[in-house]
Amino acid sequence: MRFKADEIASVIQQEIEHFESRIDVREVGRVVGVGDGIAIPHVRNPLVQHVSQPTVTLCFLATPIDFHALDGKPVNTLFTLICPTIKIHLNLLSRLGFVLRDPAFKNALGRQASAEELMAALIAAEKQIKS
Repeated sequence: MRFKADEIASVIQQEIEHFESRIDVREVGRVVGVGDGIAIPHVRNPLVQHVSQPTVTLCFLATPIDFHALDGKPVNTLFTLICPTIKIHLNLLSRLGFVLRDPAFKNALGRQASAEELMAALIAAEKQIKS
């Protein structure tokens, strides 16, 4: 039984290392800067992993990073996408781009609002997609 646990741990560690190498800043092929300190780093290939559900992560950086955004502002807010397929990746990227145009959602991001407030603003912005 111990052999299987070690084997599983080794596979998990390899997956983690693979993921970290793909999201490493040196591997970023392009950054979509939305302005106002927000960016969506793109690796050369979308992060398609062995996951059953897509994941969008939101990171507020303690120290802003200069991503050479078009508006010249350093980035303190990053979104990353992890998806099971490229089609889902592109769909989520499109939807994220849409909600990032919503003033209330962008305001909540800029204030680094609570998770509850961010989700409420996101849901309100997403309702406009379905309208």
